[in-house]
Amino acid sequence: MSLTLPTNYSNALAKPFRENLLVRLYYDSTNYTAIALYDHTVSSVAYTGCIVNNPSFRQTIKLEKGTSSNSNVSLDCADAAFGSDKLSALLINGTNTYLSRKVEIYSILNDSSDIADAVKIYVGRLQSVKMSDARVKINIVAHRPWDFVNLPNT
Repeated sequence: MSLTLPTNYSNALAKPFRENLLVRLYYDSTNYTAIALYDHTVSSVAYTGCIVNNPSFRQTIKLEKGTSSNSNVSLDCADAAFGSDKLSALLINGTNTYLSRKVEIYSILNDSSDIADAVKIYVGRLQSVKMSDARVKINIVAHRPWDFVNLPNT
């Protein structure tokens, strides 16, 4: 599957650019909590800049051996405020359920304010949330179509 870049995104790559990662942590099929590397409003959605690490995406495929390993992403976040709640309170003890729900990660360049200029670079599911000091560690694993399917399926 090839990746098609929006015109504004590909044009921005030709010169020095500033990238922001937009993360959507879904708690149901359409609603999500929006976090990012830095504060940014995109298509009327305010993304809170609380990610303090530069996440990397890891995936390996060894064609000669016929093996692969699925990717995962770890986000270290400051325990930022979301209204009257902290991020840790939302994810760990909140009224919404985030665990095993969809997570989408987008790359957007040069502070664009239109989600159409962003590229979806990762889709996964929230595997775990851990709290340490004033940091929230979020672990995301690749979403696979066969997750939670029991075989044999009768």
